[in-house]
Amino acid sequence: MKTLALKWILALALVLSFGLEAAAQQGEPPPARVVTVEIQKRLLVPQMQVPGTVVSKNDSRISAEITGRIMAIAEVGDTFIAGDVIARIDDRFYLAQVKRMEADLRQKNQNLSRIEELTSSQFSSVSNLELATADRDIAEATLDQAKYDLERTKIRAPFSGVVVERLSQAGEYATVGTVIVRLVDTHNIEISARVPISSAPYLEDLAEVFVSEGLDGLKLPVRAVVPVGDERSRMMEIRISLSEGNWVVGTAVKVDIPSGPALEVLAVPRDALILRSNNIYLFTVDADNIAKRISIRIGAASGDYVEVIGDVPEGVQVVVRGGERLREGQKVAALGDNL
Repeated sequence: MKTLALKWILALALVLSFGLEAAAQQGEPPPARVVTVEIQKRLLVPQMQVPGTVVSKNDSRISAEITGRIMAIAEVGDTFIAGDVIARIDDRFYLAQVKRMEADLRQKNQNLSRIEELTSSQFSSVSNLELATADRDIAEATLDQAKYDLERTKIRAPFSGVVVERLSQAGEYATVGTVIVRLVDTHNIEISARVPISSAPYLEDLAEVFVSEGLDGLKLPVRAVVPVGDERSRMMEIRISLSEGNWVVGTAVKVDIPSGPALEVLAVPRDALILRSNNIYLFTVDADNIAKRISIRIGAASGDYVEVIGDVPEGVQVVVRGGERLREGQKVAALGDNL
């Protein structure tokens, strides 16, 4: 009887042990879904970020070309196309000048006609005819100058743009060179960035750069590298082309430029890096699909890839998506390129 009871107890214990093990297995979390890539050596060009600014190709302070009282002036925010009148100077004096020069030219033409008739009849010398002809020519030139001055009472936009600042006011007296308004072309724009002169050797064949504003970024073509540096700041300028868009003149951007020669290094996509306040690390995946956390340092960076320095062997799989949720030693399931 005691032997039978002992057998029942052992059987019950065995059943319970199998049940607990099964329950434990059923309670395990499923493998974490991640995307991995293979760490490989890549040729990277070290990059540095420099500040840049969206600028207008046409940003001018429009000045008066003649003297007079300002009768009218555009308002800030007014838009003009090339040739539109943006300010007017009192034209009464210049209009009177034109009328006087027209009358003088008529008199000179009449005098020339009379001299020509006298010369043809040999009642006047050829020298008198030459003098009358010169007087007529001078009167024509003087009239042309007077008409030109009259036209300059209308201050016109030299290019299409927006008035962003009034630097004179109606009623003020303008002289030659008095600044009237600041006109900015908001369509023909580009980026100006200043870079260290020491980077000049790596800019010679620079065709495009990565430009970022906030969280957004794109590659843009380099229009010009200005091969002249400032002797104080030791900086030089590059100009980057921009197509029309929602760019506002004055917008601050960041520009990635090469800062050294190309290097062959172990590199991973930026998405593989997990940044913390006091550490940078990534997760690798071994043959058993177990995640391993490795602290690293970063080196050269170019585009979407960055050099990794640390105990990371070449050819190992590194997590590029899903790493933020991983723990050391956790089981993972690589799903290719899509989670």
